Order: sequence, then structure tokens, then C-alpha cells
Amino acid sequence: MLTDQEIRQLMGSTSKLELKDKVDAIRASIMRTFSEKSPARPNLLKALEELAIQISSRLPDVSPRTLMEIEDDVASWSSHVALQDKIDKYSRQALISSDIAQAVQRGAGRWREKDSFIKTQELMRVEAIKRHELEEIEFAQLVDEVKALGFTESRQVSSYIIANKLSAKYKYISGILEMERDQDAWQYRGGFPPRIYARLCDALGLGRKDSGARVKSFRAFSDVQNGFKS
Repeated sequence: MLTDQEIRQLMGSTSKLELKDKVDAIRASIMRTFSEKSPARPNLLKALEELAIQISSRLPDVSPRTLMEIEDDVASWSSHVALQDKIDKYSRQALISSDIAQAVQRGAGRWREKDSFIKTQELMRVEAIKRHELEEIEFAQLVDEVKALGFTESRQVSSYIIANKLSAKYKYISGILEMERDQDAWQYRGGFPPRIYARLCDALGLGRKDSGARVKSFRAFSDVQNGFKS
């Protein structure tokens, strides 16, 4: 007879895959413990096989926990090479169980989504740095261009940009403001976002009039759909 401990081990299996590993270990133990001539050997092996069949009938191929661990394992790797190595690791088990194959596919899908997100974030970071550098260049050029013109209000700078068709030259720091006051809303072309507006006023000594209007949004000329021809 199998020992109580061996029976409890087998009965505690949560999947056919786990059960198979336990059966293989107990079978190997029986083979080591009893010689070929021992009558106990075939009896124990038969009892092991019958109990395994009985238990197996009520078990899934792989436990949900194991499937999630496989999925998480595949999804966690940091490079395409490591991902492929992990897929290769589970390839034999995936041939045995479609559940494992699906868990590997889900993990790979999660990894690719994460990889795509990281690359997108990095691209956005690089573009933001580049855009900031271009804004700084344009700002310095604009201040240098208009400082001798004697403007006293920011709207004069905006009018200067529109009148001289400079929306392409200063396309990152100037654009279209969406303004609102009380129930009214309107567009103001040639305006500056608040952070640029404040710096421009300081750099040129421009007066700031509080009209009570609020900037709702800003679109740089570089971002205006189909472009903007001033």
C-alpha cells in the first residue's frame, strides 16, 4: 500500500501537470526502494497508477495559479531575447497543454504592450526635450527681433507676428489661444501660452492688462491641423 503521506501528496494536487510530477517522484522512489523481484513493487506501482487515474479525472491540466505564474513570468522579461528564451522554456509544456500555450501567449502579449508603452513614453520624452529646445531658440529670436520696436503691450507682439506672417518662424511659442470670459468664448491668433507670455512680458518690459479673460487652451501654430497661414 502507498503510505498516508504519499496519498495526501497526490490528493493535494491542483492540476494534472502537478499530479504527474508527484507520481513520477513516487514511482522513482518505489523503484529505488524495492527490487524487481520484490512482489511489493508491482503492487505499489499498480496502486499508484490507479489512484493517479482516479485523481486526474477531476483535475484541470494546469492550475489557474500556475497559469498566472507562467503568464507573469513571460510578461516580466526586459528584452526580446529574454522573452524568446522564456517562450522556449515553456514550449514543451505548451505542446502538452493548450492552457499553458494560451498563458504563454497572454504573457507575451502583455510584454509587447509594456514594451510598446515604454518606447512610446521614451519617444514622447525625447520629443518634449527637443520641443523645449526649439521653444527656447524661438523665444530668444523673438525677443531679439522686437526689443527695439518699443512695444508696450503683449498684443502688439501678437499683431506683429500675424502682420508679418511669422507664424512659421515662431510656430512653437505662438499660436491660437482659446479664451473665455463669463459666458463668452473666442479665439485669439498670435497669442502665447501663459508660461511664455509671462517670460515675454518680463524680457521686453511689457505691461500686463487684466481683462478678466481666462486662457482655456493653447494650440501652437506647429500643432494646428492643416497648418495656419498668417
